[in-house]
Amino acid sequence: MHDPVDQTEYRQPHEHHSLFWPIILIGVGIVWLLLNFGFIHISSLNILLRFWPVILILVGLDIIFAHRHSLIGAILGLVTIGLMVAALIWGGSLAGIAPTAGLLAFYNVGDVKSQRFSAAAGSAESAVIKLDLNRWETRVTALADSNNLIEADVDYLGEFSLDVRDEQDIKTITAHETSPGLALLDSFLPNTYRWDIGLSPNIPMQLDIDTASGSSDLDLTKLQLTGMNIEGGSGSTVLTMPVAESAIPVTIRTRSGSFKVAMPNHSTADLEIVSGSGSVKYTLGDQSRVSLHWEGGSGSQNMVIGNDVALDADIESGSGSVSIDLPDNAAVRIQVTHRGSGSIRMPGWLQQTEGDDEEGIWESSGYNDATTRITIRLATSSGSVTIN
Repeated sequence: MHDPVDQTEYRQPHEHHSLFWPIILIGVGIVWLLLNFGFIHISSLNILLRFWPVILILVGLDIIFAHRHSLIGAILGLVTIGLMVAALIWGGSLAGIAPTAGLLAFYNVGDVKSQRFSAAAGSAESAVIKLDLNRWETRVTALADSNNLIEADVDYLGEFSLDVRDEQDIKTITAHETSPGLALLDSFLPNTYRWDIGLSPNIPMQLDIDTASGSSDLDLTKLQLTGMNIEGGSGSTVLTMPVAESAIPVTIRTRSGSFKVAMPNHSTADLEIVSGSGSVKYTLGDQSRVSLHWEGGSGSQNMVIGNDVALDADIESGSGSVSIDLPDNAAVRIQVTHRGSGSIRMPGWLQQTEGDDEEGIWESSGYNDATTRITIRLATSSGSVTIN
């Protein structure tokens, strides 16, 4: 009679270890070598996203069968690697054959086009410029020695259009890129691609910009702005405002990307900022004259105020931290209209003249007699507020 323990061990099925994942790892190493030696361009990795359902099917088959027969896992691994290498090497031709899934489209470096676009100022006395930026790094600045209203050197996927419309003495220009689908794996495209946009400094203009996912450097110091609206995206943005005799109405709505706004000395603006999850830094140059409404979000907010600045501000902080750097010897009044759960730290040289520990008014000495003042009405939420 057999021992029951021995009999149990005899009946236990023999488990096979799948060779699928070891072969996949070897294949990834082979693909990496092919990339390093130039047989495959890194932009061709886009094509793999077309075949992700096939890869999922092969992984599922490995889970079902490979633990019973090691050879099955090996075969599935080799098939997967073979498909990957074939797709990468012949990615360009396969991209033209394989169907696009819904809104998804895949691109290689060879799909990127470069071109210069321009539109003459003509008899226009004013303009409305609408820039729908995209994934590319973008710089906007003033033109020099040009009769054009706009000049744009752009790299693009799909189609780029510069729509020009004349209505009496106002010229409206809309610049945007239209791709046949959502381009994936943009990080694999070289960062040398960019947009360079020049605008006429001789024509007063309303400027509307959607910054999207690319980083943007908006140097508007020499432009004649009559107003501006900016929709921030996930890319970082640096905005430098022009000097103007009358207040320029500006609305900025930020999202997840960081945003820096710089106003040069002697600037004038009527500014509204609605912050998102990205950090925002706002710098006011010396002798600026600014009316500000700032609605905070979850990102940090920092305002640096120069000397001899006249500021009238309403600030509603969000869950992100807020810091305000005041100039020395300034005439300042801080009125806390609503106190949330976040902490507030005031500098010692501001004395509380009204209210209690939660809400009230803090002023510098000589505020009432000063001709140039900084007045801030502050409503806080859960974020901390530090005034320096």
